Amino acid sequence: MKAPKTDVVQLSDIERAQKRISDSLYCTPCIEFFSPFFSKPSPKLYLKLETMHQTGCFKERGALNKLLSIDEKNLGKRVIGASAGNHAQSVSYHGARLGFEVSMIMPESTPNNKIFATEKWGAHTRLQGHTVDEGIVLAKEQAKKEGWEFVHAFDDPEVIAGQGTLGLEILMQVPDVELVVVPIGGGGFISGTAVAIKHLKPSCKIIGVQSEKFPSMYHKFTHTPAPPRSLESSIADGIAVKGLGSYTQPLIEKYVDDIVLVSDEEIAQSILQLLEARKILAEGAGAAGLAAILHGKIPQADSKVTVTPICGGNIDMNLLSRIIERGYMRQKKLIRLNVVISDRPGSLHKLTGVLAELGANVLQIHHQRASTEIPFYNTGTDITLETRGEKHSQQILERLEKETYKVTIKN
Repeated sequence: MKAPKTDVVQLSDIERAQKRISDSLYCTPCIEFFSPFFSKPSPKLYLKLETMHQTGCFKERGALNKLLSIDEKNLGKRVIGASAGNHAQSVSYHGARLGFEVSMIMPESTPNNKIFATEKWGAHTRLQGHTVDEGIVLAKEQAKKEGWEFVHAFDDPEVIAGQGTLGLEILMQVPDVELVVVPIGGGGFISGTAVAIKHLKPSCKIIGVQSEKFPSMYHKFTHTPAPPRSLESSIADGIAVKGLGSYTQPLIEKYVDDIVLVSDEEIAQSILQLLEARKILAEGAGAAGLAAILHGKIPQADSKVTVTPICGGNIDMNLLSRIIERGYMRQKKLIRLNVVISDRPGSLHKLTGVLAELGANVLQIHHQRASTEIPFYNTGTDITLETRGEKHSQQILERLEKETYKVTIKN
């Protein structure tokens, strides 16, 4: 008789995985989070820094446990998988260490940094399909056809058990933990973590976090109608999974207490806060748990000792630069103005002199002489300024108006 899928991963499996992988992976640090932009009442908030793994993500736990189990069973040295990046890097890195030949199918939208990092360890990559779900189907077909072992990114008992070692470490590092907040993509990470914690400390609450753009588990968990599927992308590409696992879904339903959603904008703000407050670099999926806490999606976090993993730091640098720029614009540390000035020698010098006197740094400046909305003998000047924040920006606007400049704030 088959074991129920809620029993397919036990605490003993996770403890066995911990012994199996402990020689190759170290216990990542768990640090207290504080920020000038966020004040939490007395119970502390801790961040479990999974970005400190060699590949910059938690996926090494499950990937290594699976590869070592394949080795123990003498199932060959060729593996294939599908991933948006982090699972691919983890299998590639540990596969190279253990002498495996690795092939990975990745979505066409995968960030270049994750493709290069996967190939760096010697894996063969193929970009195909819009989502990880499509890649999983293709990888399974190739595994069956060519006799390779398929390494699932999340829906595999040995992968889930490996991810569950995070739960054991959290309980060791923060024994008084009352709430653990974990991002959900396919559900392997939260499934393993929840099994470990609920067996050892049943009173501890487990909350999952999904992207608003990929809310499949949220709607099943809350019994609410799911929106039509779309091909929309998310900055949290690591949890941009549309399908649920046959193992992970029942484990989540049994062990997880609640699931909430976060937007791309909330995730982006949390990435910036991590950088500014603790100098920690997180990718979108890695900051999803923190985003839910910082934006009030989990009210009980205000009164409980809370841990959330920063589960990945492999963010595309072009995306990061846009997040920083947009964040500074939101904080009014970066403002874009159109200022109408006289089209005569010395007018621009006078304007920049006023800005210099106020301590504003001019980042960009551009003349708009051809606009039909500007009177003759005047010119529109687009200026991007770096300021000290909202109060400073307001002082600049008030001074320019006092100097009789016509000023328009641009988005």
